[in-house]
Amino acid sequence: MNVSLPQKPAWLRVADQINAQKPPSFDAVRRAKLAQMQQFTGHSIVVHASACTIPSKVLPPQAIMIDFADIKAFETVTDKLPPGALDIILHTPGGISEAVEGIASVIRPKFNPVRFIVPHIAKSAGTMLALLGNEVILHPNAELGPIDPQMIVGNMVASADAIISQFQQIKDEILGNPSRGIPADPQKITLWGPILATMGPALLVQCENARQFGRQLVISFLTRYMFAGDPMAQARAQGIADALSESSRWLSHGARVDLPTLQRLNVHATSLANDPVLLDLVDEIWAAYDLTLSNTPTVRITENNLGQAQVRIMGGQPAFAIQIGPPPGQQPPPGQQAPAPSSP
Repeated sequence: MNVSLPQKPAWLRVADQINAQKPPSFDAVRRAKLAQMQQFTGHSIVVHASACTIPSKVLPPQAIMIDFADIKAFETVTDKLPPGALDIILHTPGGISEAVEGIASVIRPKFNPVRFIVPHIAKSAGTMLALLGNEVILHPNAELGPIDPQMIVGNMVASADAIISQFQQIKDEILGNPSRGIPADPQKITLWGPILATMGPALLVQCENARQFGRQLVISFLTRYMFAGDPMAQARAQGIADALSESSRWLSHGARVDLPTLQRLNVHATSLANDPVLLDLVDEIWAAYDLTLSNTPTVRITENNLGQAQVRIMGGQPAFAIQIGPPPGQQPPPGQQAPAPSSP
């Protein structure tokens, strides 16, 4: 496939293409871009994109994060894809790690190799999902993040590690800790009492369980896929999981974990800049999704290169599936008839 690299920035280029259609068609342009990439790579493609970086949309976290409904979304968009190589373009703030485990059960039995391509961010549980791949490919400015679990305490979200550390501090200050030179001071129960009251009886156990679950899930992914056949697979996987789950190392759950950092941790990660054509294709795809999420009520899209998608929109409306024919210029897979257009 011969692809020339235009000089105009991808976002402006794609915006012009959308506006050139009367009326503007976000869907048609988005799907045409996926078709171009599929023709270039020969791989099936799935995109999972969230409106988490759209400043004009003030959304509750559950509207944009990975959740259990996304297991079915991935089922919807992978069902008609042929087995074999799969590229997943991922943009997410994170979400529920148990849902990531369910998504893995959809993807990995059918597809190999799997590449996760991150044009902007894939944080927290999104990082865990990206580590399901044989390889992670990042835009030069893209980032993953730490995987230390976050716990809901009252109306706040706090790091599981921070909760455990603070409880230990409270315990030491009230009961004393001779090994650390901290004398007992029972009167401090008055100071710490309001904070202790917010901690349910099982919170510390839940924090430790969440920490172990995420760590073990990442180790399982890495040993089975990214490091399959590597005699050092277990050690490499444990090192990566330990590093990414250590909150004291990153200081912030939103900390930037960039390509050089991932490579130092021995993650099989490369830069999109290594392939200028693929970089330009992904830039255009990202622009098409960013424009869709910015200018429509859509808050989450899971979509494939066949034009099949599950879309979440604002306002409490249920998710709906769109199934249309292949994007312009793309033929159905051999033996498969293009489905008739249907309205959601």
